[in-house]
Amino acid sequence: MNSKAKKAVGIASGAISALMLAGSAFALLRITDLLFPSWGIAQTEWTHWVGGIFIPEAIFIVAAVALWRKRGPIAAGILLTAVAIGLHFVIHVAMH
Repeated sequence: MNSKAKKAVGIASGAISALMLAGSAFALLRITDLLFPSWGIAQTEWTHWVGGIFIPEAIFIVAAVALWRKRGPIAAGILLTAVAIGLHFVIHVAMH
């Protein structure tokens, strides 16, 4: 496999793993709401911001910094996903 293909696979695997982490964070919010409906977690918007946006974004940044020297393409894929999710969040907040 040539160098460009290896980088593309690394970026794709980093992006997919970051999306899986973000999806797991939102799934955890939904599961918590189903298991404990009296807490009202789904009705409070700040829990979605903290649990679904801020914590995964912090994990993305830490993972990208930790992986940057040894696994640059994977770190680039994680950062690409972090920027896309962050931009989505900013646009969502600006429109509401």
